[in-house]
Parts: sequence; structure tokens; C-alpha cells
Amino acid sequence: MGSFSAEESRVTGVIAGASFGLFMTWALGKRQIDSDGSIMPCRVTDELTVHKGMETTIAQAKDVLSILGFKIIKVENDKILASSGMSRFSWGENISLVFEQKNSAETMVRISSKPKLIFTLIDSGANLLNVERIKQELKNI
Repeated sequence: MGSFSAEESRVTGVIAGASFGLFMTWALGKRQIDSDGSIMPCRVTDELTVHKGMETTIAQAKDVLSILGFKIIKVENDKILASSGMSRFSWGENISLVFEQKNSAETMVRISSKPKLIFTLIDSGANLLNVERIKQELKNI
């Protein structure tokens, strides 16, 4: 059996690297496609009306964020900024909750989640999951 020349080794390395790159693009891209075939966005915003006053809703939202494992970064009058840590699918997300009092017994909460790194193209649904988890917990309070 013969040995590979330096040129053949380089070509083999390029082919292996390109194959790995294509596989990873496919695998990670597949995680970015929702069950209905649509592409999941990296930046997700949704809103929810809570049937409580604004002060109560803000206090309970702080508890929800802590229970879900998010780190609260800043609390303003009508806004909470939080973040999630790194995971095997994400570098972490920045989360914001903005509160708007509709009337004395209802508060609208706008929940946003976006990647910490602005060049993130694939988040494997992490931001959508963050928003959905927060919404679900706020509904249960």
C-alpha cells in the first residue's frame, strides 16, 4: 500500500472539512425549522394581558424570571431586563418585559427575547422557548 502525498493529504483535509461544514449547516439549520416548516426567528416578541394591577404583575414577573432561572439585570418603573446563560445550543439571550397598565385590573406585558450575540443566525428555538415559558408562567400566577 502506498502512502498519501502532501498534495493528496491537503485535498483529503479540504474535502473532510467541507463535508463537516455542510453536515453542521444542515444539522443546525434543521433545528431552526419549526414543525410546520417555517423558519423560527432569532428575535421573538409576544404579549400577554394579565388580570392584575401593574405593581402586582411586576412583582410576580420578577418571581417568574427567578424561578425559570433567568438572571435579572435591571428593573425600571415599567421594564425588567434579564438574561439567560449559555447552553449547548445558545450563547445566551437578553430578555425584556415591558409593562403597560390597561386599567386598574389589567396589565399588558410585552415579552422579548433575542440572542446576546448580534451575529447569531441560529438559536435552535431558544428565544421562542424563553418567551413561551415566561408567558405560560405569567398566565399561571
